[in-house]
Amino acid sequence: VKDSATGGVWKDRKGISWTDPASRDVWDYNIAIARDAASRGFDEINFDYIRFPSDGDMSVILYPFFSASTTLKTTAMAEFFEYLNNNLNGVKTSADLFGLSTVNYDGLGIGQVVEDAYKHFDYIAPMVYPSHYANGFQGYQNPALYPYEVVSYSMETAVARLNVLRNATGAGPVVYAELRPWLQDFDLGADYTADMVRAQIKAVNDADPALGWMLWDPRNNYTRGALAPHISE
Repeated sequence: VKDSATGGVWKDRKGISWTDPASRDVWDYNIAIARDAASRGFDEINFDYIRFPSDGDMSVILYPFFSASTTLKTTAMAEFFEYLNNNLNGVKTSADLFGLSTVNYDGLGIGQVVEDAYKHFDYIAPMVYPSHYANGFQGYQNPALYPYEVVSYSMETAVARLNVLRNATGAGPVVYAELRPWLQDFDLGADYTADMVRAQIKAVNDADPALGWMLWDPRNNYTRGALAPHISE
């Protein structure tokens, strides 16, 4: 992705550069990496940042391939999802999506529509971290303080949307992805306690007891007390 003002490589606010999500060369490059990892024994390939960039000076961003087409970002990502699925036969795949993709239908400006992802991965992992929802979401001034409520609303909506797809196709050959969200186990917006982590787990289980979940802490420092009911001492 290029910077139209400088002619150089565009960087987001963290100084990270991006590839063009509409580039077929980028698609093939990711598929080659996925195949190589699978051949070495990894039983699932997780695609993170599978989206258009969102943070930085968007006024000067230039996509060599996407800008040359009339395709919507949501269409470009849907085509990428399908291409991955068609070219990774026999490889279990998962995709990390923004938490808001569970409740929004507009692609969030990054091309992520949860229904498009349901059709082409084995697992969908929405990052429903309460701290990542804007102040005022569902009336909560600080959503991070309401882990159960935020995760419950997100997951119940996601389950309902997945059920709509399933009901639309009946008992046909289409197999949609399973939901397996990322939950917050890090301090942002609030000091996250074991009870707050467990509240998120309960919200997932209440939405659908069959769902799985994963915890995320960028420091890999997880709250053992939150997992006590699920692991042996």
